This record gives sequence, structure tokens and C-alpha cells, in this order.
Amino acid sequence: MGILSMYTENLTIDGLRLTRDEKSHGIITNAADAMHLISSKGKLIIKNSQVEGMVDDALNIHNNFYQAEEINANKLKVFRTAQSNMVNEYYKNFGIGDTVAVYKGSTLELKAEAVIKNIEILDRCYAVWELDKELPDVEKGDIIENLSTQPQVLVENCSFGKSNTHLRIQTRGKTIIRNCATELPIMFTGDTNYWFEASPVKDVCFEGNRFIGSRAHVSACPEYNASEKAPYYHSGIKVINNTFDSEMPLFARYTKDIEFVNNIQNGGKEFRFDLEHTENFTVKEK
Repeated sequence: MGILSMYTENLTIDGLRLTRDEKSHGIITNAADAMHLISSKGKLIIKNSQVEGMVDDALNIHNNFYQAEEINANKLKVFRTAQSNMVNEYYKNFGIGDTVAVYKGSTLELKAEAVIKNIEILDRCYAVWELDKELPDVEKGDIIENLSTQPQVLVENCSFGKSNTHLRIQTRGKTIIRNCATELPIMFTGDTNYWFEASPVKDVCFEGNRFIGSRAHVSACPEYNASEKAPYYHSGIKVINNTFDSEMPLFARYTKDIEFVNNIQNGGKEFRFDLEHTENFTVKEK
């Protein structure tokens, strides 16, 4: 990793230069993610930075889903899959005082919310939480999300490129990406089946950015089980006053409430969109 943060609050990255120049010894700048930020709180600001040439993601902001193992009154035994993060059992993804949500199976169908009062570590993958209430409806395999680690994100005056990777953003906090240049796709992912990286985005605005080359676009591509009561994963995405080289600026699945306003295709061509299981998609032109 370049910059790796775990359970941090109010983090600012200003003036990061991750790039290859004539003094560099290799052909890549970083062997993994340039910025990998897990379970953040408060405000996360990334500005005035140049990030390129890495092997993995330029940026990855996420939490991790845990799974319910068993419930006994207000004692919840939880399971963290080994794939969800390559760290030991004392890595802090959930803390005392955090509010958690429990969902039905691998859907986002809400069953209950509670506050963690105490944590007992059992081994690398299992822990027991004492909650502030009993959760009688919780079943083995239900996924659990930390609602307290949802940072507000501002990314501005940055450039991302020269890499076959992505920028991944997974937070419910208000997110603004403005005045940036990217050759890489900006992706809203989230999955409940392998990496268990959370959460859905709810309020995102792209404004005044340059999407350079055929790969640079906005993509909402969650991997989870949709249900009748929770048919969408992401929502609240606004793409305003940006320029795109690609004719396909937006890919979205299981996402609702998308606005695409006053954007420009650099070749003067008509935009095309790839949408699947979406709702309330609006396009407005100048």
C-alpha cells in the first residue's frame, strides 16, 4: 500500500505525488493501492495530488460487512471472512459506541439497528459483541454494516492516470469530486459475497472534472442480492458540468436517482448509457 488508514477520523491528504520520473528505479510507482482507507469517520479530504502508475486501485474508500453467526439475547457472535481484509483479529473495523445495521442475508433489507457496548475477540475471524438491545430476528448469514464509519469525502484538484486500475468509493457520507482529471474509471462498488467491502453511496456529486480517454467513466456496479424490499444498492449520484472523451460516460446497475446534467462529449458525439435495474435516471443538456 501507499497510504493505508484503518479506523481513522478527519484525515487530509494534501499534495501527494505518486508518480514515476527519471530518478525512479522501476516501471511502476506502487505495488498495491495508492490510497486504501478503511472504516474512516468524520471528513476525508484528498486534494492537490498526482496519483499514477500503481498496480492496484488509485483510491479505495470502504468499510467491511461482517456476518452474523449466532445471537443470544443481546450477545451477537459475528464472523469476518478471511477474504474481507488481510489483517489480524485486532484490526478495528467496528468499535465500542458504533451503530450497526443488520440486513437480511446478503441483501440490504434492513432487519435492525443497535449500538455496540462491548467487544470480545475470540480468534482471527470471530468476535462477540454486546449490544444495547436484543435482536431476536437476526439469523446466521445476515450481513452487518457499520453506520458510524461513513466519512464525508472531498476529492479536488487531483489527477489520476497511467494505470490499469480504478478509484473505488463506498461510503454513505456526502461525497464531492470536483476539478479533477482522471484516466481511470471511478467506481461505486460494494459486495456481499467475497471481499465484503461496504457501503452503498447515497449522495455523490461530480462537478467540473475531465474524464480522459476511453476508460474514464462513472460506474455503479455493486455485487449483492437485490430483494423486493431493497431493490437498489446505490443512489443519489449527480454528474454535472464534466467533460468526457468516452461516448459511454456512465454504467449503472441496481442504482436509483441518477442525474446527468450539462456534460460534454469532447468529440461532439451523442452520449450512450449502459443501465440495468435503475430508477429515476435524468439527462439534462445545455
